[in-house]
Amino acid sequence: KEAVEPHELAHRIDEQLNAIHVSYNEIHDLLEMQPVRVTLLSPGTFYRYAQERVKAGGSLGHLKPLHTNASDAIIQQLLELSGRD
Repeated sequence: KEAVEPHELAHRIDEQLNAIHVSYNEIHDLLEMQPVRVTLLSPGTFYRYAQERVKAGGSLGHLKPLHTNASDAIIQQLLELSGRD
């Protein structure tokens, strides 16, 4: 597999969103910001996340972490479990 830096991946996603959604570029330009952020997590992060949730009383059947619009608390927990806090 080709290694991709997070900023390059964010740029590629941003380009694709712009290509499929006309008003995305208008919002992007209006806010003058890069709305897509990518953070690469270390291998095993989601496994460790699931284990932490089970320890807290969760059921494995309901332990699917949010991949978009996750709360700040979940993002912080994933970063800590990834060793990238």
